[in-house]
Amino acid sequence: MLRDSLAEMQDAGLTRAIPWIITEYGYSPFGARAEIDIEGALLNADTVATFLTLGGEQTFLYGYEPNEIIQEVACSSGNNMMFLLGAEGTVRYRMPTYYGAQLLTQEWAQPGDGPHELYLATVDDPVMQDKTLIAAYPVFRPDRKWALLLLNKDSSNAHPVEVRFHNGVSGSESEFEGPIDLYQYSRKQYELSVDKQEPYPIRDQPPEHQTLLGSRALVMQLPPYSITVVRGTARS
Repeated sequence: MLRDSLAEMQDAGLTRAIPWIITEYGYSPFGARAEIDIEGALLNADTVATFLTLGGEQTFLYGYEPNEIIQEVACSSGNNMMFLLGAEGTVRYRMPTYYGAQLLTQEWAQPGDGPHELYLATVDDPVMQDKTLIAAYPVFRPDRKWALLLLNKDSSNAHPVEVRFHNGVSGSESEFEGPIDLYQYSRKQYELSVDKQEPYPIRDQPPEHQTLLGSRALVMQLPPYSITVVRGTARS
């Protein structure tokens, strides 16, 4: 939808002479359960990475302040927020939106004002391509490291992924080498209660972090409904 919308605006005269900015992004205009569950974090990450890959310059998250769960429709309750409000304005829980934003801004991108180069990635598995369940967004950071954002939008199944870098000029392929940082966030770290009116986190942990050694093609499992960031140096 975002790609189609930008294409329509370009056909209507949108140019690069003005900045392309998303001034507010979030899952829904009304209180919904997905906003405070893994789905909200997945959509936010996909929106930011897609927009930047398409040439967007900046994105701004909506819902920084601690907030409360609201019910605006009979079937669901939630809110666009990073933190669930506690007593006297404190933070009671950190929500998936918070941890997703942390992965984007601290682990995928390098904090600071250094230039990042975004590249396109392809998923070779025809089934995955057809269902668009796996999304991949590579970035070359100012510290000369590659960081790959991987989203598994399949709610029920884990999927194995093998990471390879392809040189479009020479046709050669390479892999990660040396130490590799792997961050993953999924239902292993977060679980929301089944209460429809006043849901609350019954498990609320930060993303899992592992340090791996890359000497050959890196194969990893992407858990169902998960955000993964893998970062390291690629073999020349």
